[in-house]
Amino acid sequence: MPKKLAATLSISEISFTLKPILSLYLLGNYPESACYFYFDADIAFYHDVAEAETMLEQHDFLLTPHFTHPMSDDKIPTELDILRTGLYNMGFAAFRNSINAKRILEWWKERVLNFGVENHDLGLTADQMWMSLAPLLFENIGIIRNPGYNFAYWN
Repeated sequence: MPKKLAATLSISEISFTLKPILSLYLLGNYPESACYFYFDADIAFYHDVAEAETMLEQHDFLLTPHFTHPMSDDKIPTELDILRTGLYNMGFAAFRNSINAKRILEWWKERVLNFGVENHDLGLTADQMWMSLAPLLFENIGIIRNPGYNFAYWN
């Protein structure tokens, strides 16, 4: 990440921007690995990731949605909040060492380098909102619907 860019971003925005950059670094420097996982620092493990490993045999990239059922109550976040911030929670991502995964990460990297800021007036919410488009633009993306992955208070 260019120093000039980093100087204009908040700590959170730098963290969001580095996700695809560091993921591409891993793919380029550790090609012997078959699959890779990204976890935010606030993720706790209560079970293994076997389901994700199995899904990576069939998919190049895995995403976890913010929720997997209609949000019919008046609690926060609302469905409208999720539409604004992105359908997928990028505190978790899994991908394998494939050309398609590299394309997805390159595309995501370009988006966050150019628009990876939190500016709600412009509708920009750093990294997550871009991944809402990924299943439309790229093939072979799997969605882990198991709420045990990336569980949060709104699940």
